[in-house]
Amino acid sequence: MADGSKTGGNNVLSSYLGRWISLVILLLLVALAAAALFLEPDYPAHVPLRIGVCAFDSVAAGPVLRSFASSVREQDGGDITWVWLGPGGEPAGCEFYIMTLLQMLSAREESGMKCLLLSTPRRDGSLSMGVVIVPRDGEPDWSRAAFTSASSATGFISPLAAIAASGVQPSTVSYETLSDACPVCGEAVAYGVLLGRYGAGGMSLEELRRIEESGMIEPGALRVLFTGPELPEIVLAADPATEKWKSRGFARRLPRIADRLSDPLRREMARLGMAAFRPPAGGELDLADRVPGQVWEAAGYHFP
Repeated sequence: MADGSKTGGNNVLSSYLGRWISLVILLLLVALAAAALFLEPDYPAHVPLRIGVCAFDSVAAGPVLRSFASSVREQDGGDITWVWLGPGGEPAGCEFYIMTLLQMLSAREESGMKCLLLSTPRRDGSLSMGVVIVPRDGEPDWSRAAFTSASSATGFISPLAAIAASGVQPSTVSYETLSDACPVCGEAVAYGVLLGRYGAGGMSLEELRRIEESGMIEPGALRVLFTGPELPEIVLAADPATEKWKSRGFARRLPRIADRLSDPLRREMARLGMAAFRPPAGGELDLADRVPGQVWEAAGYHFP
């Protein structure tokens, strides 16, 4: 009886100690996880940032982005080196990338590229939409249409979706793209339609209003025939291999820096569709899923 009682006492003690050891191990794991979160490398003021530019070529965006890099450095956002990959260039060798939505969707499928921030032409951060334009008193001629760029969401996919929504088969639209070096720049489309070279054009609504406000084209000289869906356009994407502390630090500082730009530089950044940077809201990156498949097929894409 004594031996049985002693054995039972040992079992209870072992069970009690085992529970305490398990609790201590659990607390230790939690502490290690918290330390990893809060004790990760700080984001230094002049951390080097290698950013590939896929959305624009250096002629269209070089001077503006160099000025922007100076502002980022002056406000302790990091030292940016621009790597000009150009429209059609493959993203490689950089930590971050300036891309169009369509370029990012393609890179996400191939390499797991992650959208870090959205950039928009409006200071309030709201998205733009594509529009289909015709001369003030004209009717569309789908046999000679023009869009800004094959890589543009608001200058190509959104207006093409608007055409499809009107009942016209996108596959019957014969078109050219005019601004592949700057997918958000719509001057060539606007002038082409205004002067009669093209029977209809597709461009961003924000770009049309900017051109009108600048006095390049008289307001009302071009009529908005259709409006397409709102879509993101320019994004800041992070390579999957980029350290998380660097992605988090840059994503935290860049929106504040962009909000403090001087007015002349802000206008130039808005011309490139980058007046503001912000994290994508829930569902915004999935807005492209709502575009009908026939539009993607007519545009030559095989996603989403």
